[in-house]
Amino acid sequence: MASWAAARVLLEVDAGPDLPMVQDLVGYLCRTQRPTGMWPAVLPENNAFPHAPWWEWEPGVEESWMFNPSVELAAYLIHWSPPASSAAEQGWKTVGRALQRLMNCTDMDMHEISNYLSFSDLMKPRAVELEERTGYLLTDVERKLSELAAAAVEMDVSQWSRGYKALPLTYIEGPNSFPCEVFGDLVDENLDFYAEQVDENGLWPIAWEWTDYPNEFAIAKRYWQGIIALERYRILRAFGRLTWP
Repeated sequence: MASWAAARVLLEVDAGPDLPMVQDLVGYLCRTQRPTGMWPAVLPENNAFPHAPWWEWEPGVEESWMFNPSVELAAYLIHWSPPASSAAEQGWKTVGRALQRLMNCTDMDMHEISNYLSFSDLMKPRAVELEERTGYLLTDVERKLSELAAAAVEMDVSQWSRGYKALPLTYIEGPNSFPCEVFGDLVDENLDFYAEQVDENGLWPIAWEWTDYPNEFAIAKRYWQGIIALERYRILRAFGRLTWP
């Protein structure tokens, strides 16, 4: 999961395949891919350090994570590897299996949907190869993701402030994101909700807690408030709700 977080930042800063950190990441993913084509989301070592209860490692835990974050990691492996290289082939191996799950799925965890959406973005310049290798059109993948996102999102606006749940903007980066068509006016309502919920310090409350490690959670909470603030200000800016140099 740490590799997934690092990859998102590297993509955001437009890191190229020749960057040593990217090369280290690609090498690590190649070495640690499981025979199933997946990567472990959590490791046994997690349990030795303060962590949220959902990051607890136990035998068989990978089954509950499914392709979170493996489908997205596979896309990064393809993105930063030469075409037809062994690293790229390892990525395509995962993609084939991940799409079989996606296209036959009727219900999916909110976080796994996010991984598939990031994957679909990275596949846009590779749509032809995606079809040739998997038999699936990218447009069909996006249509399926729209269906799953609609099923995962809380549509009742009155419930948005009650607990941790997917909202329309969980799956939208800007006006051109294809899930916008699914949620319609709820997108504007979600933007209004973000604007109403921000506090005097420009931050939002987080909707979860750890059951243990209260001192460490107090620190992690501040980190997460910063992460969430950055994400939401970007969305607000993308929709013209604020000016940002």
